[in-house]
Amino acid sequence: HNQLNNTMIYVTHDQVEAMTLADRIAVMKDGLIQQVGAPMEVYDKPANLFVASFIGSLAMNFVEGVIEKRKSEPVLVFGSFSLRVPKALQDLVNSRMGEYVTVGIRPEHIYVSKGATQGTVRSEPLAARVEINEPMGSHEVVELSSEKFGFVAQLPAHSGVQAGDQVKAYFDEDRIHLFDSKTGLRFD
Repeated sequence: HNQLNNTMIYVTHDQVEAMTLADRIAVMKDGLIQQVGAPMEVYDKPANLFVASFIGSLAMNFVEGVIEKRKSEPVLVFGSFSLRVPKALQDLVNSRMGEYVTVGIRPEHIYVSKGATQGTVRSEPLAARVEINEPMGSHEVVELSSEKFGFVAQLPAHSGVQAGDQVKAYFDEDRIHLFDSKTGLRFD
């Protein structure tokens, strides 16, 4: 491509190939373009649930929650657990109090600790159980379960957590994605 200096179209079902080879990606579903953009733009700001679930070498975690107001601040509630709505999205959700939304978070934006705190991560801790720990060399893929939902985290190698451990999971609230549960479209 660099030697010929021509425009090329490469069709693949392998999102890793698309991310590594492309200057721009067009994600399609059922013959319709869902989103077009630079690889990291599509990764960081997926247009809808389909794109969010397709792009990323570990799938994005999804859970349905309801928008509520607590202490004059909008939060996303999942049973007894809640997350603050990122400042950038607060104006968008203020008119949607009581509505269900789909919250997405990538595995690399979840932190797990056996101890009491997790430094600068903003979320409240969620009690979880490690179901599976898959060492991958440079990192570990950890499947966790909580009272209402299961999710996957990507941890650094040698994290020290093992299957059966009771841990605390923390979510980088500034990196969550919100999608309309009915339409599947991203809140922007």
